[in-house]
This record gives sequence, C-alpha cells and structure tokens, in this order.
Amino acid sequence: MTEYIYEIAQGREVKRGKINAETISEASLQIKKPGWFVVELKEARKERRGFLFFNPKPKFPSYDRINFTDHLASSIGAGTALQEALEAYIEEGDRKSEIIDTINKDIQRGKKLSEAMSKYPSIFSPLYITLVQAGEITGSLDETLEYLANELRREHEFIARVKSAMFYPALVLSVSLVVVTLVIGVVVPKIIAITENFGSDLPAITRIMAKFAGFLVDYASLIVFFFILLTIFFVYILRDRGMRRKINARMTRSPLIGLIMRQFILARFLRIVGGCIKYGIQLPKALELSADVVDNDLYRTACENINKKITRGQNFSTALSDEDKLLFPPIISRTVKGGEKTGKVDVGLMRLSVYYETEVDRNLKRLTEMIEPMMVVSLGALVALIAISVIAPIYQMTSKIK
Repeated sequence: MTEYIYEIAQGREVKRGKINAETISEASLQIKKPGWFVVELKEARKERRGFLFFNPKPKFPSYDRINFTDHLASSIGAGTALQEALEAYIEEGDRKSEIIDTINKDIQRGKKLSEAMSKYPSIFSPLYITLVQAGEITGSLDETLEYLANELRREHEFIARVKSAMFYPALVLSVSLVVVTLVIGVVVPKIIAITENFGSDLPAITRIMAKFAGFLVDYASLIVFFFILLTIFFVYILRDRGMRRKINARMTRSPLIGLIMRQFILARFLRIVGGCIKYGIQLPKALELSADVVDNDLYRTACENINKKITRGQNFSTALSDEDKLLFPPIISRTVKGGEKTGKVDVGLMRLSVYYETEVDRNLKRLTEMIEPMMVVSLGALVALIAISVIAPIYQMTSKIK
C-alpha cells in the first residue's frame, strides 16, 4: 500500500488529507465525492522539499516528456511493440531511464500503460493519463500520443513566449536599479568628499542625494538582509497553493494583466476540453480535468457550476452562457452552440483556443510596448537627477578655482 496526499475542493471549501491505496487511480476513486474536484493527489514521499523551500530538480523535465511522448507515438505508429519502444528509450541511459524502466516492468506484469504512468502523478498529469486511457480503449494509442506530444510542445512554446515577453523589461529594470544603487552608494559620496575638501557648499539636490547615499552605506547590510527576507516571504507565498489561488483570483479581474490572464486560461481550457471531446472523453470529466489544469478559483467554481448543469441535462452552450461574461465571453457559448448543431464542438473549441493564444501574444506585446517607454522615461529622469547632483558640485569647484 502507498500513502497519498490529497486536496479536494468544492467552491471555496477545501479539504486536505492522506489516504492509503495500491495505485493512484484507486486513491482517486476513494477520495472523489459528488460535486468535489481533485485539486492535488500525489505520493506522500514526493512532498519532500529541498533547501530553503526549493524542490530538487525534476527527473523528467517538460521537454524530455515531449520527446518521450513523441517517440512512443512514432514507434507505436510504425508497428513497434510498446515494450520495445520503451526499451529503446531506456537505452539512452539518462536520469529518466529509471522511471521508464519501472513503467516497462509494470507493463510486463500485465498493467496498461496508463496504469503504469499513474504511479508518477508529478510527471504525467491526470489529463495525460486520461487521454492515454482513451487511446487504449479506442485502439488509437499512437494517434492519442501524437496529439499529446503536439499539445505538450504547443503549451511549452506558448508558456516560453509568455515568459520571454516579460523577461526583457524585468532584466532592464533589475540591471538599472543595481547600477543606480552603485552610483549613488559609491560615486556620489566620493564627489561629496572632494567638494567638502574644497570648502564649497553643496547644492540642495546634492545634499538630498548625499543623505540617501549615506543611508544606503550605513544600512547596507540591513537592506540586503531585508531583501533576502522579502524574497523568502514571496517564494513561500507563491509556493502556498491556497494563497496562490487567492492572488490569481484577484488578478484575474484586474484591467490589462487580468485580460491577459483570462485569455491565457481560456486558451488552455478550450484546448483541453476540445481535445478530450475529440478522443471520446465525457464532457463532465473533461471539465474536471480542465479545472485542475487552469488552477484558478474563479474558473474552478465556474467549471463546477457548468458541470452540475450538464449533469442535470442542460446543453454545454447554455451552461456556458449562464456564467460570468468576463470569464466566458459570448463568442465561446455561440461557437459551442454552432458546434452542437453540426457535431463539431471539438473543432470549434480548438479554433477558439488558437484565437486566444494569438490574443495573448498580441496583448503581451502591447504590455511590453507600454512598459518600455515608461521605464525609459523613469530611468532617464533618475539618471538626470543623479547626473545633476554630481555635476553641480563639480561646476561649483571649477568656478572657484577660476
């Protein structure tokens, strides 16, 4: 028996605990309740953390998972037996070989691929396992794995684009603050000392800068210690799932950042639900999986409401139209309604997900274009202030020498 840690939620109510089961699938069945969604389920031993709240490096990074899924899809599609395909990947001898070898041994004992993978919930998500199960049932495992590989790659690239869009402004701001701090803390005091040796009076702006520089020098160790504590505090908050969900829920309704967050969530939500419908997974299960993936309180509650209405026999489009228009714009319910008439809901949802991905890219570009001029003006004003405070006393000294 293996001990698992679980967290389930219904609206704003959250329950956590531990449970013993043979496999993660059995544990999932034991903790499931009507109207409740599984937020987290993993082996208790995987709760171990590294030094200072940081986890050790994962054994199966996302790009390796993409390559592994792609390899399985192409091998099975070419007629290679599943065990041979797994063994071929094990021969590479890297750090993920141990995991794949365990999966292979489980398959040799008679388990299905989805069952063997479910032992590693931190590597293979519930969505991943469910789609593999669907492929096993329908006999289209190669096609399902190929779809998974493409979707994992698409999501990896999408998240990388979002991160890179925000990286440049953050880097410029960080470097600028470091340079300005060094100038104020090192250069300005030397200029002030030289000026005072000549017996000149310091200009008002230089005196203000001198006090600030003195503060930085006198309390440098305290300031560094404060920023270290602040960093640890923010890391702790971001690692706390409950706190992170509250922050996400508040930010979702903010003007520009909230718009980008909603579009990002909708792109993932629509792609997950569309993919699940395409491969024969029931809509309630698809909504449950998407609620777990998006990890946002507002959308989780909305998914619960939609699920309840669908269970009572309501159409998906009608259930969507009843939700907050800020979370699910009317274009989504209209597209689903059209898909319900033609039997192509999955196609409509996939196309909408592409639309929202494009919108995220466009709005991120707009945001960076807004931030850059503001940064240039702010840093320019700060540099001008420092330059004046340095040049003014030098000008006074040269005037006296003349």
